[in-house]
Amino acid sequence: MFVKGPLPLITDNCRVPASLLAAFLFAASAASSSVIALTTTVEAAFRDGNLELGVTVRNDGDEAASSLRPTLRFRDRGVDGEVHSALAPGGTLETALRLPLDRLGPGRWPFRLDLSYADNNAHPFNALHVSTFTLGSVSPEDVELEVVEVPRFSESGELQAHLTNSGTERRSATLSLLVPPAIEARPPSRGVVLEAGEKKALALPLTNRSAASGDR
Repeated sequence: MFVKGPLPLITDNCRVPASLLAAFLFAASAASSSVIALTTTVEAAFRDGNLELGVTVRNDGDEAASSLRPTLRFRDRGVDGEVHSALAPGGTLETALRLPLDRLGPGRWPFRLDLSYADNNAHPFNALHVSTFTLGSVSPEDVELEVVEVPRFSESGELQAHLTNSGTERRSATLSLLVPPAIEARPPSRGVVLEAGEKKALALPLTNRSAASGDR
């Protein structure tokens, strides 16, 4: 769920071979009594060399989301969807995206869906949804992203990610952080080595480049 307003961030965690990704919503807007609450459902499939995405967005808030545009990204490629003028409270939007890709081998492949939209005062918002699609037979992953902690911040903050190696062998992994354009993560990724059964916490600094007084 993607929320406009002074509410905790909600994350979508997933397992990815050789790397771990987490998606976060960061909104730069003054505090408001109204809320845009977008719930997104995604169905992904790889057919005939294309990544095909079926997207459903529902607004559970009490304010309309305007100029809503989805963008599908895979690695360094992307495709923009149509701009939808408004999604009213209680309304549902369904759309589809297709991105041509090179030949892919077996594995769990991560992709991201960017949602840009605005509130009634034309304040811009960005939301991210990160997930995976699977090709072929894939073994379960040993390294899990268990908990992500993001404090509320105006100009800068620090994300804490907790990883666990539930396997019986030493593993190397990379935690990659994907954020909207207004947020900067330096470094955007961190490598980690986990012994069998080991748990570790990684910290990634965040900076809000569009923050104004009163923003979060």
